[in-house]
Amino acid sequence: MVPNKNIIKPSKVQRAERRLERAITNLEGMMVNSEVNVSEILLQPSQAEIKIKDLIDKNSALKEVNNIVHSRLEAVIKRLKSALGNV
Repeated sequence: MVPNKNIIKPSKVQRAERRLERAITNLEGMMVNSEVNVSEILLQPSQAEIKIKDLIDKNSALKEVNNIVHSRLEAVIKRLKSALGNV
C-alpha cells in the first residue's frame, strides 16, 4: 500500500487543543453532575494552609519559650557572677 500524500495530519498544537477541549468538557460535566458547590470548595482551607498555620502557631509558642529560657539564663548568669565576685 502506498502512503497517500494528500492526507494531512493535525499539528501537535491542534491535537493539544483537542485534548484540552476534551479535558475542559469533562471537568464541566463533573461540575454539573456534582452536588458540591465549587465556590464552597474554593473557600475551604487546603491541607497545606492548615499545616502552615499550625507551624506558625508552634513557632510563636517556641519563640515565647525561648524568650523565657533566655531571661532565666541571664538571671542565673548574673547570680553566678555576683556569687563569684566578678560583677
